[in-house]
Amino acid sequence: MTSIENDSILVSMIAVWTFLFLLAFPSLCVRFTILHRKLPLRFSVLLSYLTGACQDLFVAFEQLLLFVAFKTLFPFLNPYLFWIFIVLASILQLHILFDAFLHRNSAIRMEISFLSFIDDARCFWDSAKEKKIWRFLPGAFVFLALPVLVYWGYWNHLEALSLRGGWIQDGLILGIIGTLGFLLLPKKLAYATDHIVFQHQMWFLQKLYRFFKRKKDRTDLRFLVRESFTPQNEKRSYPSSEYPLYKHTYGFSGEKTFNLKLENGEKPHVIFLFLESFRSKNVGCLGGEHGVTPHFDRLASEGILFSDFYANSVRTSRSVVASLFGVPSDVDASEQAVRVDAPLVGIPDLMKSAGYKASYIHNGPIHFENQDVFFQNHGYETVLGREDILHKFPKANTTSWGLPDEYLMQYSAQWLKKHDKDPQFLTLFTITNHHPWNLPSHCEPPSLPAELNATYRKYLSTFHYSDASLGLFVDLLEEQGLLEKSILFILGDHGYPMGEHDSNYFEQRYLYDENIRVPLLIYAKGRIAEPKVISSPASQLDLVPTVMDLFKLHGFNHSIGSSLLRKTKDRRVFFHNPYVFRNFGCRINHYKFIYTRLSQEVELYDLEDDPEERRNIARENRMLARECLHHVKDYERLFHRIYAEKSLVPTETYTPEDARSLDYSSDPFLASSTER
Repeated sequence: MTSIENDSILVSMIAVWTFLFLLAFPSLCVRFTILHRKLPLRFSVLLSYLTGACQDLFVAFEQLLLFVAFKTLFPFLNPYLFWIFIVLASILQLHILFDAFLHRNSAIRMEISFLSFIDDARCFWDSAKEKKIWRFLPGAFVFLALPVLVYWGYWNHLEALSLRGGWIQDGLILGIIGTLGFLLLPKKLAYATDHIVFQHQMWFLQKLYRFFKRKKDRTDLRFLVRESFTPQNEKRSYPSSEYPLYKHTYGFSGEKTFNLKLENGEKPHVIFLFLESFRSKNVGCLGGEHGVTPHFDRLASEGILFSDFYANSVRTSRSVVASLFGVPSDVDASEQAVRVDAPLVGIPDLMKSAGYKASYIHNGPIHFENQDVFFQNHGYETVLGREDILHKFPKANTTSWGLPDEYLMQYSAQWLKKHDKDPQFLTLFTITNHHPWNLPSHCEPPSLPAELNATYRKYLSTFHYSDASLGLFVDLLEEQGLLEKSILFILGDHGYPMGEHDSNYFEQRYLYDENIRVPLLIYAKGRIAEPKVISSPASQLDLVPTVMDLFKLHGFNHSIGSSLLRKTKDRRVFFHNPYVFRNFGCRINHYKFIYTRLSQEVELYDLEDDPEERRNIARENRMLARECLHHVKDYERLFHRIYAEKSLVPTETYTPEDARSLDYSSDPFLASSTER
């Protein structure tokens, strides 16, 4: 090889590496200013700098490799390649920038599932403004301009490249080093510092591996159901061995925990009122300080309050599936956003079969996460949202998230009065206590201690406002003669952290009580002779059998919960958070267990001695921790397969007589779990 050829190869390699460095420059800047910000300088962190930089360069290399492959294999595209790859690079750069914004403000990464919110992006505007997204606009300009300049400046060099050459081997070495970092570094460190596009590719490969692994999993799902997910005190029969959760419930037995007066044949209105981000920690009658829930506390003194009640997950859409249909949402994606036609059977269908009308009213945008389609497809005849309420209250001040809660309460009370002739199953969702916690301008914030930080004060102010709106709703029902004709289930959809663990202020990180412990209050004026507080652990998954037991409903369902009207023994209450670190957990008696799938860590807390979840006692209680780990892994495994195999509800129609005659609970896997 001549010296001229050697010089030519050297120039070409220098051009390639310079191109890769310039294309990766924004990623490298993000790495050193945001991804590694505040990380202590220890050996693993230093390694993550190296592997992360290799990932940054490898993602740029992938774009270059794709360009050369297109140029070689599809020459007819050559006139358009410049603009095709400018657009591709710009999309990737924006993805990196938005990931940096999320990482900087919430310590989470830009997950693929978040792309389902693109159509709803305008709803996030107020939250984005509160997070000062405008600070990232100069970066967005640079990130978008740089690919244009780089491709334009190096175009001649790029056109001279072929699929043969040492540059490909060098690029693959970058990918190998980056992959080793993803696989071998501490998982939480890798999560925080990996290049987001590289991380998505690795997650896709892991997901593919788990898919094929599940294909080989021959475990009978009925065995998993028997092991951990069999309801207590429920009389039921199973019509199909292929649908292990689908059952016909024909009664309940066992000692009652409370009594609620309901005459034979009486059909009071049933109202499910979900309060946005309404966590137990700030409820006065549950030990909350600052006095922000006087109305809830007053109602609780006259009702049945569940003090150790849990949301099944950390998003409103997941709370919907758990509360109304008795099963966890798919552990990968939002049931409403992705599966608006999912064959779920729950309270709306059961109440309709008992002669009720099912309606849903929300003071937020009804199209968000396809709520309108989801509820219409799952038993609701009437679905109303922000725009419907605005027709009634055109002067109401609005935010990107919706109208103040007081308008939802006024509208719903008037709506119920108008439709009082038919028994109603009414589901209401509030919105004001959603980030960024904007208190309506005509409201005064409550008096709060000066030492609380600004974020916590805003949260408590809208928390207090939602409580006042609850009081308004109850007062309006009473004024209109509807309160004694109604039974209210009042609960939080999920909690919200306020810096209690790792200075976390984002509900999609972790599974600590501030994220998922919420109050449940059953309020029925004139029907509860003995108000009480019930401390047995329970969750949103228990609401389907509770309603069935309370109203003596029989019917098909797939709930894994147990009736809260009955005493249970040593029952596990399950919950999960499929975002960030992928947490799965359970509560049994006064112990709470959390498994972090990403890092394989386990945590066990004794909530009697350690209600703040500060001291992990898993090492001292290995047997209990191991048992809980077994059950939460079964929980994840069961519902992965249930949704993947579409084995939640049969396609064929069964009658109660079919369920009795074909009862598969006589199978040895289930025989011990079915009451007769």
